[in-house]
Amino acid sequence: MDVARGMLPFIAAYDLLQGHPSLTHDKRKPIEQWFRSLSEVVREGMRRWEDNDDFGGQSFQNHHAAHVLGLVLFGVVLQDDELIRLASDSPDNPKDFKELVAGLILMPGDQPHGGLRNKPLHAGEIQDRHRTSEGGGLTYCHLSLTLMLYTAEVLTRHTGKDWVNWTAPGGENFRLSAVFYSDFFRLRNARIKGDYYFRDQRAIQNNTPYLGTFEVALHHWPDAPNLKAIVKSMNRSRTPRSWLCYYGLPLLTHGVELRGGGDVD
Repeated sequence: MDVARGMLPFIAAYDLLQGHPSLTHDKRKPIEQWFRSLSEVVREGMRRWEDNDDFGGQSFQNHHAAHVLGLVLFGVVLQDDELIRLASDSPDNPKDFKELVAGLILMPGDQPHGGLRNKPLHAGEIQDRHRTSEGGGLTYCHLSLTLMLYTAEVLTRHTGKDWVNWTAPGGENFRLSAVFYSDFFRLRNARIKGDYYFRDQRAIQNNTPYLGTFEVALHHWPDAPNLKAIVKSMNRSRTPRSWLCYYGLPLLTHGVELRGGGDVD
């Protein structure tokens, strides 16, 4: 997980340097060898999760989303189609992109990790909701959505297919999750929509999460009122710099322009 997430800014920087005359073959070779060796670290992490029953049955959560993101990033930068297939849609990977969309995103009637705890289950909630028992469930759900949406962006740009709007057989898709969670972060209120996330109130009240995920979501689904509302409420000047690597590039192309009194254009 740490390797996959930590390498994102390095791979993004390497991608930006493509075509620069100073990036010669001799300079590329050790960089790509480094990327290749680290891709094996991600694959080993995936094997360990599978061999240990996802460490207590924690299937379909943010660690798996990080693994898939890492494989996709390394596959694209190394031009390794086999690695990309393993990450996106492969019988050899029980937690590939499509399996994750179906398993990580919840629908009414599902049995999420930790049970329902007598709280309603809404379409689009994410398996990391179980972490709310310790506080931080909203943060981890936001993280899983960010990792998966970034992965979908990269796959879409690389393959020409629309992975952002891919919908699993059960109806699970990213739009459902983006719309569901946007209201929590816009209102800074963890007690809405059934009060399941009430333990996260302090975290969501005091911290400034990175909301670029919702801005990219609005680019894809401009007809969603919830997404329009959160983008209008965003204060870009307070964006934590530590989050910028996750959506710096997509925001350059997908960022929604705000004009005048905050109208979304």
